[in-house]
Amino acid sequence: MAGVLAALSLTAAPASSAPAVASTLCNGWETPNSAYFTSLRALTTVASGARGGIGRGEPSLNANYAAATWFNARAGGDAERDMKKALHRGGFETLNVYTNLAGGYLGYAYLPGLPDARQYLDGTVIHWATVPGASDLFKDRYDLGHTLTHEVGHWVALEHTFAGGCNAKGDYVEDTPAMAVPTSGCPKGEGKDTCPKEPGLDPIENYMDYSYDSCYSMFTEGQADRAQDAWNLLPRPLDRTLAAGAGTTRLRR
Repeated sequence: MAGVLAALSLTAAPASSAPAVASTLCNGWETPNSAYFTSLRALTTVASGARGGIGRGEPSLNANYAAATWFNARAGGDAERDMKKALHRGGFETLNVYTNLAGGYLGYAYLPGLPDARQYLDGTVIHWATVPGASDLFKDRYDLGHTLTHEVGHWVALEHTFAGGCNAKGDYVEDTPAMAVPTSGCPKGEGKDTCPKEPGLDPIENYMDYSYDSCYSMFTEGQADRAQDAWNLLPRPLDRTLAAGAGTTRLRR
């Protein structure tokens, strides 16, 4: 997994006609020395190094600016297709990260398994305001950068921890306790157990739940193994047991 997170290629898709605050911040993408870009560089380096990687993989910036249709692009729409066809770089081994309004979500990503003809769709999309220091829009909720962490998890075949509910297969990872519904907020004090007949409390601190960013602190060993398997099987696995919905599946936060 560390190798995956170290292989980032960051791509911005800002819009000059976005709301004033967004436009001002998006203009910060113009130079690799901007605070906005530095935040993403730090995220990729720390994520790699903290998980045993080599802590490198310098992000590259595609500074192309686009019409408002790209800024408002939705998953599966024509604008997303046009944006990614124009901006996508590299192959399945390169993670492309796009920032816009994320189609009304915090972010979304395609699971491994896209056919070669649709390779341009591969990557993650995050709401620009989830980048640390970008805005107060998601203050004290989703402003520490872990929407990117969560979506990169999907990029390496990790499902939501609540996938499958209390079903034995769940998220296809043995060491993540079963949970029936996603977490809202960060109920650390009282805990949360939506599958009382299954061992363990809900993994609210896992990056693949829906908790607040401040609540996140871990991937499990099983998740790391699954992610590494996905990476080793590039150009991306098609096996349902690994990809868990590969092909056209988009997972959103």
